[in-house]
Amino acid sequence: MPVADAFHFDNVVNIAAIIALVTFFLKYVIDGYIGRRRNIRERRKMILALYTEVKLNVDNLREDGGQIDFHDIAGFLAASPQNAPHIVVFYYSDIYKSKFNTLSDLPDVLIKNIVQFYGELEYIGLLAASLTKPSFQVVSQRAREATIMELQKALAEALSGGTKLLDAFDLIMPRALNRE
Repeated sequence: MPVADAFHFDNVVNIAAIIALVTFFLKYVIDGYIGRRRNIRERRKMILALYTEVKLNVDNLREDGGQIDFHDIAGFLAASPQNAPHIVVFYYSDIYKSKFNTLSDLPDVLIKNIVQFYGELEYIGLLAASLTKPSFQVVSQRAREATIMELQKALAEALSGGTKLLDAFDLIMPRALNRE
């Protein structure tokens, strides 16, 4: 094999190796970019779904707060030990529960407010369920009033917290919540 042919062969091999490396590098960069874009889209969808669930819960809290006339509750409870307000409490938490592990992608202050809000919803559910327990009929009227007042307070706090949470979503994640 003449020297010129060997030199030409080495150049072809080197060029082929460089092309293979450049192709591999470009594929790596492009795949990384596509993966980041996919993660951003998934994160945006998760934030939007969580925002929507919080909004549904806040809307329910607004409705639930108006179910009882808390001003006349003492007379209602005094009339009979069997009297208890009927409160339908239904809150959505499917997205929160299913996406709990991905909350770490959110800012710390938002995570804290989300967990606190859903904790308040659980507490409201427990208080509302206690109104239907047989033990609610046998405790004193004062204890029954205190339970209902605690429920009223919990509804107000959850509504306030949920409203602030929606505002925080709007401030911290405005692009993710862009609903165009």
